Amino acid sequence: YGGSTSYLSSNAGANFVSASVSGANYAILAYDRATFFAQQSQGIWRLGITYSVPVSNTQALSLLTPNGGEVWQYNTVHNITWSSTGIANVKIDYKTSPSSSWQTIAASTPNTGSYAWKIPNTVTTQARVRVSDVADNTPTDSSNNFFSITASAIAVNRSEIQFGTIQVGQQAIDTVLITNSGTAPLVVANVSFDIVGYVVSRSSFTVPAAGSDTIKVLFVPYMQKTYNATMTMVSNAPSSPTTIPVFGVGQNPTSVADGSEIPLYYALEQNFPNPFNPSTVISYSIVNDGFVSLKVFNSIGQEVGTLIDEVQKAGKYSVQFNAESTGGQSVPTGIYFYKLSSGTFSSTKKMLLLK
Repeated sequence: YGGSTSYLSSNAGANFVSASVSGANYAILAYDRATFFAQQSQGIWRLGITYSVPVSNTQALSLLTPNGGEVWQYNTVHNITWSSTGIANVKIDYKTSPSSSWQTIAASTPNTGSYAWKIPNTVTTQARVRVSDVADNTPTDSSNNFFSITASAIAVNRSEIQFGTIQVGQQAIDTVLITNSGTAPLVVANVSFDIVGYVVSRSSFTVPAAGSDTIKVLFVPYMQKTYNATMTMVSNAPSSPTTIPVFGVGQNPTSVADGSEIPLYYALEQNFPNPFNPSTVISYSIVNDGFVSLKVFNSIGQEVGTLIDEVQKAGKYSVQFNAESTGGQSVPTGIYFYKLSSGTFSSTKKMLLLK
């Protein structure tokens, strides 16, 4: 505003200072933030405006993790983290030894301060990570000390398993040795077969680094035929899955020539393995020829499935239960009961399914 002296406010009228223009003010034209005209009694004046914009080109970058001492396992995901200022995008590399070349993890990634890295199969105790500005590689920072990348390594002592010929209803057992020559624990998540007739004592387990363990393989033929199968072990080893061919032949019994083959008493054995997942074997003995029933019930007494419902000759038998109902539906984790009935004999035992 202006009278004999003109005043100007640069903060929406909160404060005014006198303007060095002559005469009284009639009007002001504000064309844009850099162009102001004042119509005064003695002429038209243009306001000279000077802007002071603080500008800083300071850049900084500091790698936080991994910074030395970490142990990161193959195929797991870990966060590379850093702090920075004045950088839009970063490049991330790693190397496995002081003399090796830098390998790219991310050629360009937004500067969010964190990057999820899936650990590769490059086992070492001398790894480092480097983070740098994509624009000109400056600034840059790398791990202060070495960190380790570990991995398991699986080996088995059998190239194949040969069971030969086994009578239907009987069972044969063999053993497989699993060795972990790696630097990380070997986690076997599942052991399975592609056909029915074979069972393992454990379907999941962990072998420590530089350690070993064994599992038992059971052949339980349920009818006369050839059982050519593949046992598959799924683990966290880079070479997973591991496969072993398994061969066996089931043969129907012909006759009982030796009286020692006939059991002296009825018996229902504890299933093996127990607890189990996904299969287990139930063995039993029948003294006399006759009708045999073997059924599975859940914990509230509901019938889950029928394993045997037929006339059988006196002898020893084994049958496989694959954690399925009679209709082929998978049954849940829990306690189950199996009941054998033949003539006046009846026996019930308990088993545990753990998935």
